[in-house]
Amino acid sequence: MELIKPAVARVAEKVGTVYEHGARAELIPRCDEPSVPVPRTLPLQEMELRTLARIVQAACMVVVAALSGMRASELAEIGSASCPPPAHISGGRVRYRIASKVIKKRRWGGEPDEWVVLEEAYQAAELNLRLGGERIDKAPFGTTSFSFADLFEKFKTFVNGPEGRRLGLPHLPPGPVTSRGVRRTLAIAVAYRPGGLLAAKVQLKQVHAATTEGYAHRPGGAQGLFMAEVAELERDRRMQLAKVAWHDFKEGRMPSGPGAPTLIAAFEHIDAQLAQTPPGPAHVLDADQQLINLLRPHAERLHLGVANYCWFRDPAKALCLRLAGTASAPTASP
Repeated sequence: MELIKPAVARVAEKVGTVYEHGARAELIPRCDEPSVPVPRTLPLQEMELRTLARIVQAACMVVVAALSGMRASELAEIGSASCPPPAHISGGRVRYRIASKVIKKRRWGGEPDEWVVLEEAYQAAELNLRLGGERIDKAPFGTTSFSFADLFEKFKTFVNGPEGRRLGLPHLPPGPVTSRGVRRTLAIAVAYRPGGLLAAKVQLKQVHAATTEGYAHRPGGAQGLFMAEVAELERDRRMQLAKVAWHDFKEGRMPSGPGAPTLIAAFEHIDAQLAQTPPGPAHVLDADQQLINLLRPHAERLHLGVANYCWFRDPAKALCLRLAGTASAPTASP
């Protein structure tokens, strides 16, 4: 040992003693403090590099699931041919697609299908394929036993661990996350467009537009089923908002805008019809159902927008559409 120490010391002095991978990683801004630069990664040995690649693949999977609504079985079928080249369509737009298979309620082995997605989801799927290798029939997301929940737990452990804190990544709350839950959350978010940052609402509208385009591209495909879920949730949301507007009317808070007189007249008509219902506890449920029935045709004319919502039957009379310059479109929505 003493004989080789000088030679080892000379080699160590020349090549260094840190791990090879990431030894000269570029600096990137911390997520929580953009003015503070940190190395993209600390030096890694071979096994740590493979682990990091799996974590990035898990992050890619989360992005694809959150922006497309794909089921776990459909994510598991993503392979080396799942990212066809983007297609240029009319208006200078680009259509991004992810090819996979629909497994649920289909014949054994599934049926090929395509999802029209946002560019970010396409890029995530493409990065996953580069990390997993280009060999045909490569196991999706680098695993032979696909589990969305397990992969997300690995991703969460990394984000909440020392490396995530070093990069300033936001802490992920405890609790399991499943692909079914992600799909349901996306459907609710697209249908409800909940309050929050306007930028987030714009992004949800983009997801809705991409999903609608995918449904039009393949009406009988998986995105058609997802759109059916969204449509059902949209109907529920419109009814909820219609009931809120009705109770506001009853409390003296009137709607505004060019169509307000028509809506107020409709609410007054509903109020008159409800007044004909005899009082009493036995009629409470009947009265509530009667209110829903009376509000339903008006709820169908409620249009959820990016920053607000409005009521109109004729798009040519909708102030929001006139301001946007799309009032001539018969099926336009704000």
